[in-house]
Amino acid sequence: MKAYIDTSVIISAYKPDEESGKESLRVAKLDAVRKVGSYMLVVELFSVISRLYRASLIEMPTSIEGLLSKLPFEERVYALVNALILDWNLSCPSTGFEAKQLRLKDFALWMPEAMLEACAMVPAVNLKTLDLIHVASAKIINDVSHDLAYFVTLDQDILDGRDEIKKVAGFQPLTPQELLDAI
Repeated sequence: MKAYIDTSVIISAYKPDEESGKESLRVAKLDAVRKVGSYMLVVELFSVISRLYRASLIEMPTSIEGLLSKLPFEERVYALVNALILDWNLSCPSTGFEAKQLRLKDFALWMPEAMLEACAMVPAVNLKTLDLIHVASAKIINDVSHDLAYFVTLDQDILDGRDEIKKVAGFQPLTPQELLDAI
C-alpha cells in the first residue's frame, strides 16, 4: 500500500505540543506503507523546518541536536530535511514536471504538469494553493503508479474536502490515526 504524506504530518511528529504527533511517528515507522511525497513536500519541509527550528518550536532527539549544533544554521536545515526524509523512508517520484500548456480563450501558458492539474481541480475542490498543489502532485503520482491509496494529512481543509478529492484524484485523504486504523 502506498500513501502520500503531507508536510503537516511529518512536522507534527517533532512538535512537542502537537496532539497528533504520536500517531504521526507511528506512521513514520510503518513498514506496511510505502510513503511518498513530491517536490512540493520537500520545498515545504525546507520552509517550515527553517522557521520552526529558528524559533525553537520543534524538538529533535538529543543525539541529532548535538550533531546539529556544530553546523552553521543553513547546513542544519539541510541536515534536518535530509534526516526527516530518511527517517520517514520517503520516496519522491520525479513526476509532474513535464511542461503542459494551459489554454484559455485569449491566453496560453506553459507550466509544470502539477500546476496545470491543480488548475483543473479548482472547480471541484476548495483548497488553498499549496494544498491544491500537493493534492495535484499526489494525483499525478497515482496516475503513473495506479497504487496510491491514501493522502495522509492533518490539514483540515483537505480532510473537509475528502469526498471531492476522492472523486477527482482517486485516493482517500486520512488523518494519521485513520491510516493506522485502516491497516
